[in-house]
Amino acid sequence: MSKPKVSIIVPVYNVAPYFDQCMDSLVNQTYENIEIVVVDDGSTDGSAEKCDQWKARDSRIVLIHKQNQGLGEARNTGLEHASGEYVGYVDSDDYVDRDFYRRMVEAAVANDADVVQCNYYKAFNDGTVKKMGDFTAVRNFSGEECVELADALVNGHNRLTKGLLHAAVWVCLFRRQAINTRYLSERLVGSEDIPFKASIFLNCRRITFIPDHLCYYRYNDSSLTRRFRYDLFTRYVTLTAHLNELFLRITGRPHQADFLILYMGVNTIRGMYLYNCDPADRPALIRRLVNEPVWDTVRIQTESLGRGEKLIYRCIRKKQPELLRFVSTLYYTIRKLRPS
Repeated sequence: MSKPKVSIIVPVYNVAPYFDQCMDSLVNQTYENIEIVVVDDGSTDGSAEKCDQWKARDSRIVLIHKQNQGLGEARNTGLEHASGEYVGYVDSDDYVDRDFYRRMVEAAVANDADVVQCNYYKAFNDGTVKKMGDFTAVRNFSGEECVELADALVNGHNRLTKGLLHAAVWVCLFRRQAINTRYLSERLVGSEDIPFKASIFLNCRRITFIPDHLCYYRYNDSSLTRRFRYDLFTRYVTLTAHLNELFLRITGRPHQADFLILYMGVNTIRGMYLYNCDPADRPALIRRLVNEPVWDTVRIQTESLGRGEKLIYRCIRKKQPELLRFVSTLYYTIRKLRPS
């Protein structure tokens, strides 16, 4: 029986310290019918030269150098050059288990799945790893359940898997024919993964989850995701408008990505206290956040929220920026005093 070809798309931008480990994990896959589509997105730190070196070492590597346009566009470019029946995505500062694609293809074929998703490890700079993910057995979902999973990506409520559903594409293998969309730019919508994956889930025949931990997500304290950026909140407002339109167009039913707005509101406050935000700027930033017009349309069932989320949401709904600042300052002051 012939083995279907897998295209592994690897966007690259200024990851020179980590790139070799990533590529080593890919060229040594136990599943051999692969092509590795490496897209250098205008790197300036020596990563582009590393791409050339790996291309010279392995004929399965397809290499594209392009001007910098961001992660979403790099993935789109990779997909345009992919020839596989299945498509996977690996971030170039992460790495994967040698059996990653063998296990994912086996699950896809055995279950006739359009998407397979696995558990993963969080890899820390000190060499330790932590198991992540809630799948404990193989599970298949089809029909209306795929729509429910798409909503879980957006709103966090997950009746089917009983845990958080990871929105990243790098824990997935996609049937090429099931990919019905392009990536939006993260520079426009904050997260390129969520709308891409939601669109595919909404159109899937079957999604399979497997319990294997097969990917290593590198947790980097210097990452952009751990720096304070208020503009990420406004980008997520744009994202939710796109998602609401997407669900309405495909399902014919109104949809509100309200939990995603609250999630980013909580993360924005968190960033003000934990990352590189001047304390003198916090009062104005919190007032700005509370008075964002999008909150006028948000409606969330608070029973599904944690205590901290409930309190933040009530302060915002009641337009109480001073109370929100007091509570946030108290919480993060106590948090810093706790032993690590």
